Amino acid sequence: MYKEIISLLPIIIGGVIGIAGSIIAPVWLECYRRKQEQKNLTGAFIGEISALVEICKRRQYIENIRAVITEAKAKQTEPNKSIWFHFSVRRNPFPVYDANVARLGLLNDPLPQKIALFYTQSSSILEDIADMREGKIQRNRDESIRCLEALLKLFEDTLNLGEKIVLDVG
Repeated sequence: MYKEIISLLPIIIGGVIGIAGSIIAPVWLECYRRKQEQKNLTGAFIGEISALVEICKRRQYIENIRAVITEAKAKQTEPNKSIWFHFSVRRNPFPVYDANVARLGLLNDPLPQKIALFYTQSSSILEDIADMREGKIQRNRDESIRCLEALLKLFEDTLNLGEKIVLDVG
């Protein structure tokens, strides 16, 4: 009986190895594929966020909003004048986000929440800018200043969030 068990041992071990290999290999490949996808997706978001933050800095949007606010505060003689700040955006500035928003769940927490917050705030900034550019916001000087100060605060918070996301991942 002992000899029969010993003679069956290679068959049993081979079967166990075969079964384990058929389970482990696909699981390992799926984990590897998912990690690569996560790494590539993270890189794409970080690249787009970095570019947006850098463009805003180079074009000095925050400094320009501050200058408009300072100028508006200095113009005491024009209390009924509506004052605004705007720039042009002709193409979608968020192609990576738009193409991958459904895949945010692949990323490690808290990155999906931070990315969603960054893009939602950025979109709100662009909406405010578009409203100002199109003249949809008609306010007196004091209301304009309050609106511009709120835009400035949102812009600063959003750029700081973008920088934090990039630093935390990098």
